[in-house]
Amino acid sequence: MSKSFLVKSTPQIVEIIDSVFDIDGVVDRSKLVHKILLPYILKSIENDRYREIREVEFVSKEITNIFNTYIEST
Repeated sequence: MSKSFLVKSTPQIVEIIDSVFDIDGVVDRSKLVHKILLPYILKSIENDRYREIREVEFVSKEITNIFNTYIEST
């Protein structure tokens, strides 16, 4: 039996990650959450059914840059 659910917001994703993994003891919890979220966000952009995002490659690159800048700055 598989379970599925709809994630509507980043805080909800973080809450799910927090409940599934024991990340309270992680030294840099914020950095870990960013590393977990980036692939999820990129895959969501690529799989956009309605193609609301027309320049997928450009948007994916920009988001990756934002995440990498954040991770490198912490």
